[in-house]
Amino acid sequence: MDFVQTLKNTLPVHTTEHFNIHYYPGSVAEKEADIIGRDREKAFQNILAFFRISSLPFKVDLFLFNDARTKEKVTGHRGAGWAFDTTMVEIYSETTKVNPNHELVHVIADHIYGETASAFSEGLAVYLCNHFNTMRSQDGINGDYRKKVSRYQEQNKLFPLARLFSFNIGTSDSKPFISYPQAASFVAYAIDKLGMEGFLKLYASLDSGNKEGIVRSNIAKIEKAFGRALDDIETDWRGTIMEKAALVTGAAAGIGLLTAKRLIDDGYTVWCVDRSPCPEDLGGIAVQLDLNDDAGIAALCERIVAETGGVDVIVNNAGYGQYGAIETVPMETGRRQMEVNFYAPVRIIQLLLPSMRERGGGRIVNISSVAGKVYSPLSGWYCASKFALEGITDCLRIELKPFNIGVSLIEPSPIRTAWSEGAKSSLLEASEGTAYEEFAQRPTGCSREPRAAARPRGLRPW
Repeated sequence: MDFVQTLKNTLPVHTTEHFNIHYYPGSVAEKEADIIGRDREKAFQNILAFFRISSLPFKVDLFLFNDARTKEKVTGHRGAGWAFDTTMVEIYSETTKVNPNHELVHVIADHIYGETASAFSEGLAVYLCNHFNTMRSQDGINGDYRKKVSRYQEQNKLFPLARLFSFNIGTSDSKPFISYPQAASFVAYAIDKLGMEGFLKLYASLDSGNKEGIVRSNIAKIEKAFGRALDDIETDWRGTIMEKAALVTGAAAGIGLLTAKRLIDDGYTVWCVDRSPCPEDLGGIAVQLDLNDDAGIAALCERIVAETGGVDVIVNNAGYGQYGAIETVPMETGRRQMEVNFYAPVRIIQLLLPSMRERGGGRIVNISSVAGKVYSPLSGWYCASKFALEGITDCLRIELKPFNIGVSLIEPSPIRTAWSEGAKSSLLEASEGTAYEEFAQRPTGCSREPRAAARPRGLRPW
């Protein structure tokens, strides 16, 4: 391209490890050059890690323009971004800033695998913008593809896959605001069904171009990779489009908070339930509710079904530890322990299971405890609630298997949250002035220093 050398000779440049960033004097890009460099380097490393490679033998030339008119006049290219060879051309202004991943995915993927079918190339770029959680309000086509595709399916606006695969996505006939998220949705589906290795093998095998013979050949390769006819692939893919939703109880802190954050990052609409307020910046649908309130649970589940059509994931995490000798803990207090730790999770499951079946399956995760396996003195009520939860979880796992609903049980040891202080307080209160008072003063499972902070490595909902 003739303009590349001309711009290299005339524009100032900001250099980083993997980029030469060229900008116009006095532009927003000049003022934010350091920020741009950091964002691009982070994107570079993320994309290399996704493709499982450690380095590339070149630097990327990034040319940043103030506006679309200047960019088109100099390069002859319309649109906000463009990539070819090891060069990226983008608009960078107060109102337009291209996602730092999108064009870079093209540069790196084309270098590794060669040019591929447009639906896969553009779909992967949008998918990774979401995967790396780098969406911005200005992103447009790179925004949350899941919600867009779900809406377009409800409106009957999605293209048949055969037509999607024939587009040079980005041209006006492809209706970019539909075809970009639709392509990303299919890429996500392909990665899920074929695995990363299988998807990348298919990606590398497809040819670039929209001539009839190329499209037919690409469709044949896709059918071979999936082992199914394209119509069957399309039916299965469309069945996965519904917007994903999850319910997490005990979402204000600890395991529940980190699990809710992870699901939100993964694109789920998350109902975040806790008797305490959830963090304002969490991003889900916060509901303040005491799980001892059966009518409140019923109303919540009715609302969930009405607003999100149910959920795909239930994480029953809320609970507390009622410690004290079985003799001294009042029956009403013991009943409340069973209500929150056992009956509330079961009630939530009962109320949301019909909608989960209608959605084609899902995952239920019950957070138990090592106290569901190992008993200790002065923890009878807590152990009873967790033993009960473990028993019903094992039964559910068998009952729900025919409906494609998985059931998991997690048994954490003590973690650094307010839970331990609450359990210790309940122990001392139940023991004060009783024959167990001296015994209760000794170190117990609820008063020992926890071994590790709550740090779930991520929930795989399917």
